[in-house]
Amino acid sequence: MDQPFPRARSAGLTVEDLDGELIIYDTERQKAHSLNEGAAAVWQRCDGRTSIEEIDRAVADALGQPPNLDLVWQALRQLDHAGLLEPPPDAAVSVTSSPHVRRRALRQLGWAALVGVPLVASIALPATASAQVVGPAGPAGPTGPAGATGPAGSGPTGPAGAMGVTGAIGPTGPTGPTGPTGPVGPV
Repeated sequence: MDQPFPRARSAGLTVEDLDGELIIYDTERQKAHSLNEGAAAVWQRCDGRTSIEEIDRAVADALGQPPNLDLVWQALRQLDHAGLLEPPPDAAVSVTSSPHVRRRALRQLGWAALVGVPLVASIALPATASAQVVGPAGPAGPTGPAGATGPAGSGPTGPAGAMGVTGAIGPTGPTGPTGPTGPVGPV
């Protein structure tokens, strides 16, 4: 069987490096993937021209550890399962899905090791519409400091205000009752 040359998928992905670990946002599948340092090193070397053995040596050099082909195979399997590897151009199967590769990985790693170590953690992202729903607004934050006052006379004077217009005089009210008669004056 020909040696597989895995290629990392690039279309529809946004990649952020966080101190050697990678966060990969898959906008096509609405998932986010967290690659630990080992899986990130493997994925970054999947260029479609580098063999798995060459990837193993490069990853070992990058991590300052002895080569570990088992780690590379496990990372490739998890990357493939997460949809982060391109399918090979001449086959409808992935690099790690052929029976030959599965048997080799099982022999090298053992079943428990193959499924036990998460090198790639994936979560589904909410749909765009529901991702934008927000809860009630929180309390207002503190007011910032006032800005500096400009020099006197630096701004233009605004237009003069219009004089208020007095309204019309209303109608006279009804005449009130006659008051009591006053005392009689001196005679």
